[in-house]
Amino acid sequence: MADTPAQRPGTSIDTEPETLLYEERRSAQRWPLVVPGLLGAVLIVGGLVLAFTFRAQAFVLVWVSFAGLVVWLTTNGNEYFLHRRTGIRISTKRVVIGAVARLDDRDSTEGPSLGTVTRLARCAFSCDWEGVQSVTIVTDPHAIAAMRQDPANLKTQPPRRGGKPKAAVMHKMGLLVPPHAKALLVIHVDKSVARFPEQPARKFGGVYLTWPIWVVPTRHPEELRRALASFPPAASVNQP
Repeated sequence: MADTPAQRPGTSIDTEPETLLYEERRSAQRWPLVVPGLLGAVLIVGGLVLAFTFRAQAFVLVWVSFAGLVVWLTTNGNEYFLHRRTGIRISTKRVVIGAVARLDDRDSTEGPSLGTVTRLARCAFSCDWEGVQSVTIVTDPHAIAAMRQDPANLKTQPPRRGGKPKAAVMHKMGLLVPPHAKALLVIHVDKSVARFPEQPARKFGGVYLTWPIWVVPTRHPEELRRALASFPPAASVNQP
C-alpha cells in the first residue's frame, strides 16, 4: 500500500471520528536494505534448489548459495526480513508503530495483539495521544547510529563465541531501528497508557522491557513533519 499523505482532521479528538493523518506501511524499506536482502535470499535459495535439480552442477551452484549468504550477512540484508513489516500509522486518536499493516483497520478501540514479543518484528505498539509526551524527528547520523547500535534494539543478534553460554538478550519493546535508516521518529510515551504486545509465557533467553521511548524509521521525514504540524495535539508535543 502506498504511503498516505497528511489529512487535516477535525478539532476534537474526543468527538470526531478517527482520521488518518499519516501512514508508512514499509518505512524501513530503503533500497540499501531491500536489494541485498532480496538478492541474497534469491541466490541462497535458488542455488540450493538448482543444485538439487542439476546434480552435475551441484558444486558450482552450492557456491552460488554461499555467495548469496556472504552478500546477505556482510550488507545486513538479512535484516530486510526482520524489518520488512516495520511501519508508522498516525491518526487523530493514536500513534502506532511496528507491524501496522497487520492491524485490523476496523478495530478502533483495542490495542494490537499480534503474537509474542519473541517475534517483535510481527508486533505493533500503540499509544493514544493522551499518553504521548513528545514526538521528535531525528536526522543526525551520529544519533541514528547510536540508537541503531543499542544492544537492545531490534536486530539480528551476533552468534555466541568461544563456546560460552549465550547471555539473555535484552529487547526494548518499541526500539525498531533498521540498517541504513536516514531519519527516525522518536516517541516518548506514558507506559501506563501505551499498549504493548503480550509478554510470552516462555522467555527464550530474552528479557523484554516495556520501554517508554519508541523509535521507528521514516523514509519521508518532511511529509511526516507536516502531518504532525497539521494536528494540534501532535504539534503541541512535537519537538523539531
